[in-house]
Amino acid sequence: MGGTTGRMLSEPARSAFVSGMGLGLSVGAAVAAGGAVLAFAASRPSPPAPPERPES
Repeated sequence: MGGTTGRMLSEPARSAFVSGMGLGLSVGAAVAAGGAVLAFAASRPSPPAPPERPES
């Protein structure tokens, strides 16, 4: 499609594509950040066990 009609159609289509791409990037970044937080929380070392006392 060319001419005036093509230009009238291509600009909103391009704008919608870029807007959707930005939204997808934002969602992907949020998911990656959430995964990083969960991985950090799961990898933290547990506190050491108290030393055992010998029985007398």
